[in-house]
Amino acid sequence: MAIISCPSCNKRVSDKAAACEHCGFLISGQDAASMAHSAQALKSKRLNKLIGSQMKSMLLFVVGIAVAFYEWSDESFMASVFEKTFMTPVLLKYIGFMLMGVGLGWYVITRSRIFNLKRKA
Repeated sequence: MAIISCPSCNKRVSDKAAACEHCGFLISGQDAASMAHSAQALKSKRLNKLIGSQMKSMLLFVVGIAVAFYEWSDESFMASVFEKTFMTPVLLKYIGFMLMGVGLGWYVITRSRIFNLKRKA
């Protein structure tokens, strides 16, 4: 019985185990080449999810810029909406800056997760 590192989570597991006890990656019945292929497919799937999350964060940042820097008080339609609701142009600017901050923070975190995933290769 030998201790190997799981191709998925890199934690130590027995080579006789059917699956990794930490992440559930199937180990039994696979040779080294098929385990490496499965690990690469899993890594690619994680990377694609992170890239999608990165695109959503960039979209949120751009929407925040649009909301924060749009001149809300110019249009008569928006002026009538502001009179009937609690929304004000100043409140919308604050909301826009908050969206920018959340989008930027989300982007930085996602980008660092992508960097760490690529570095573990």
